[in-house]
Amino acid sequence: MLSVRLFGPITIEVNGEPLPTLRSRRGLYLLALLTLRANREVARLWLAGTLWPDSDESQGLENLKRSLTDLRKALGPAAELLQSPSKHTLTFRLTSGQADVLAFDEAIQQDAPEALERVISLYRAPLLEDCYELWVQAEQATRRENYLAAVERLAARKQAVGELAQLVPILREAVARDPLREGLSRLLMTALTEAGSPAAAAEVYRELRSNLLREHNAQPSAELTALYNQIRAGATLAITPPRPPAPTSRKAPAHYTLPRPLTALVGRENELLAVAQCLQNACLVTLTGPGGIGKTRLALETARSPQTVPADGACFVDLAPLHDPTHLPQAMAVALGLQETGELPMVEALSAFLRPRSLLLVLDNCEHLLDASAELAGRLLKDCPNLQILTTSRQPLGITGEVVWRVPALEVPSRLGAPEELVERYSALRLFFERARAVQPKLRLTELTVQAAIEICRHLDGIALAIELAAARVKSLSVEQIAIRLDDRFRLLTGGSRDALPRQQTLRALIDWSYDLLPPAEQTLLARLALFREGFSLEAAEVICADGVVLEPSAILDILEQLVDKSLVVKGGSRESATPRYQMLGTIREYSRQKQTEEELPSLIERYGDWYNALALDADTNLLGPEQTQWLGVLDTEHNNFRQALVLRVGEPHLELCASLCRYWFLRGHWSEGREYLAAALTRTDTLPGTATRARALMGAGNLARNQGDFAVAITYFEECLALRRTLGDQRGSASILNNLATVFLDQSDYERAQSLYEESLTLCRELGETAGISRALHNLGMIANEQGDNEHALELYTESLALSRSLGNRYLEANDLHNLGNVAVDQGDYQKARSLLEESLSICRDLKMDVAVTVSLIDLGRIELALGGYSAAESLLEESLTLNQSLGDPRGVAASLNNLGFVALAQGASEQARQRLIQSLQHGHRRCTVDSFIGLAHLALREGQPRKAAQLYGVADRLRTDLKGVLAFLEQRIHDDDRELLAEQLGPAFAQEYSAGRSLSDQDAYLLISG
Repeated sequence: MLSVRLFGPITIEVNGEPLPTLRSRRGLYLLALLTLRANREVARLWLAGTLWPDSDESQGLENLKRSLTDLRKALGPAAELLQSPSKHTLTFRLTSGQADVLAFDEAIQQDAPEALERVISLYRAPLLEDCYELWVQAEQATRRENYLAAVERLAARKQAVGELAQLVPILREAVARDPLREGLSRLLMTALTEAGSPAAAAEVYRELRSNLLREHNAQPSAELTALYNQIRAGATLAITPPRPPAPTSRKAPAHYTLPRPLTALVGRENELLAVAQCLQNACLVTLTGPGGIGKTRLALETARSPQTVPADGACFVDLAPLHDPTHLPQAMAVALGLQETGELPMVEALSAFLRPRSLLLVLDNCEHLLDASAELAGRLLKDCPNLQILTTSRQPLGITGEVVWRVPALEVPSRLGAPEELVERYSALRLFFERARAVQPKLRLTELTVQAAIEICRHLDGIALAIELAAARVKSLSVEQIAIRLDDRFRLLTGGSRDALPRQQTLRALIDWSYDLLPPAEQTLLARLALFREGFSLEAAEVICADGVVLEPSAILDILEQLVDKSLVVKGGSRESATPRYQMLGTIREYSRQKQTEEELPSLIERYGDWYNALALDADTNLLGPEQTQWLGVLDTEHNNFRQALVLRVGEPHLELCASLCRYWFLRGHWSEGREYLAAALTRTDTLPGTATRARALMGAGNLARNQGDFAVAITYFEECLALRRTLGDQRGSASILNNLATVFLDQSDYERAQSLYEESLTLCRELGETAGISRALHNLGMIANEQGDNEHALELYTESLALSRSLGNRYLEANDLHNLGNVAVDQGDYQKARSLLEESLSICRDLKMDVAVTVSLIDLGRIELALGGYSAAESLLEESLTLNQSLGDPRGVAASLNNLGFVALAQGASEQARQRLIQSLQHGHRRCTVDSFIGLAHLALREGQPRKAAQLYGVADRLRTDLKGVLAFLEQRIHDDDRELLAEQLGPAFAQEYSAGRSLSDQDAYLLISG
């Protein structure tokens, strides 16, 4: 039995018990999204994009897959409700009795009092109260409005039969949830009076009046004030019961002519709902955002909606043509059709005209007349109790009661998919193709055109006007040609509609309008901020952009906030950190970069490089301590800025930055990228040959080469580094590099050489009192003991290492020790203990976002599940490891994942799938996995009735294992021993002959044997 409650905090119960804790809260959000769309097919792409909007397509889908696996496991028997009608979709089969939100949505469609009471009782708290994701806002707004409407409808029915007093508790709760909604306050006042509590009713009015004054500088309506006076006078109420809301019966807003859009609005359904919600609760709403984002169209569409506009309609006032702020009242009067008589000053005449009217006034393009717009809007709202104002401006008006709503960019896909599906789902693509087909009707949707359009929309930051300008170019260029030419976007995107304002006819003119309104200090800072590759912190801006002459560090914050207000810089943050972070849209950044002066650029670049070099150095010293997670997050956030700094720095500073980033590249799996930067830096002629910086870079380059299986190159780097450390008299560095060099030999099963180097490193670390080094050396010596079958000695070494890593608070080393202790438990046959240790290690690695270590834990946990017969769980873990290893570009990891998936297929009897996986593993050339793959293929040959071939393949496997000087893992050893015994029985004396023939085969002949 499944119970899903989404009103309030998410609460899930399975058979009366709380849902087991999921690995990530995203799993709960996934369940919530599927519940909200229960019994409908939901595209996996849409789910991945909604839940992981900052991930690319493949990573998003992988995150979704992982969360689904976790969710199905937690749901247990109820997982059968979670179905996959196709490989691209999911469906959650639920009834209204299983989910409160489904029962709510079902009841709101009915008009009976019992159904309304059901709606009210189900709304125990806001929908998904503890969820702050962007997608939840529209869902919350819809249910909140439905709840409030249900209260009003039920109250109207009760009042009609003289039973309104029964609803006092319900009305009190509704008023508490929306203290500015006059209709609810009126109903509560009436109910309290009928219940014999006129004093309480009067207090409801006074509370509403106080709230309106505080929030919007407004007064209650004349109707409600009359009711209040009636209650105070002790009169019997003779109030006509309000009719239930019926939008279709509302007076049509036809008093004023709104500009008629010549094209349909694309997308913006959620935005229209959000703006309408704002207007329900505020008398002044300002739509802000950069030029061309679509503020005016959104305002116009809002003003055209009969569900949004007051009884006396909406009036549109375009301020763009005005230059003199004193002309603003006259422009408003003309739009309203108000004739100037001279009897009253124009502002007073406007107030007198608007005071009795319930009207929405749309003031468009206020940014260049900001002070005048703010002053007039404030005056009119104060004088006119039923007036609402909706403004568009690149910065807020900044007056009391203003609700600022930032218009988002159109949604751009971050992943590929079916062309028609992508265009239908993403508003940026839909806008591009609708406008492009207007000038090129034969334009077809293909994978190439849609991919090119995605690049266009992404480069243009989802800015509606820029996308329309790009689409207009389809007359003379293909979509692919437009995408290629966007590096010169300001030259390309010209030729907008002739009837548009001049600033809307080219992309450059669009931004010129905002830039020219800036004072000199803001123009200077905007140009300097363009050096940042992505986002930036306030501290970085203060150090890099201030020069002490034109801009002082103390002035940066105020100027930056002005740029945020003017929608030229975006201010954001994360729920994990309260520290704000700033960002520029790519188009604004490219424009601003062209405003940088040649004279100031060298000093700006130097400050930029120094800042990020210092940050990388600080991070490097903390990446193996208790603050590792925090610093990995910092480096992830600044990754693109480090790339920019590496491009700009030359000579020794470039090498120093590379050296500081090595550990980060290693932990995050950026191996190929790091090796490219390091190789270029180490071969430069303008770097000093005998420095500690070079030694650090050599060690990092060796680690990355070794991780990619390039052992010869790794040894070259490490040996040069060791010689340099000894020349510099750096004993700590020598101990560290000895450890790394030993690991290369361990990877190649040269146990004798590896052990010698580890022991040399351990001795040196003990002399120096280097605890972390001692822990690492012990750990690695434990690996040698474990691989050679000496589990007792391995256990002793790992345990000592674990105690040291925990004393240091080094979670990375702790995870490694736990993992290898788990492997010892496996070899000892204690699978439950092994699983517990490996899961603890995996949890640490996930917390630290160390994908490399995560893949190893996933593989070994998969092998344990396989040994215990949990084939489905094993396959899920191993598939996750394969995807992660492929994204990391780790051939050894890919080989290991494929190899073990082959053994899962063997256990499930899927012979052909097993063969494919095992051969794919062999093709990645990892020697340890090669032994295991040959064992798997030998087992498959025996199963398929080819004992002679099986015997030969076991000969190949044993020859390779002898070369590696290692022992087999528990699973392979069991299969190996059982099969050889069975083959000896079946073949008799011929077994030794076939086995010997296999041992003598070359690698090439062995591969031919497989293919044959």
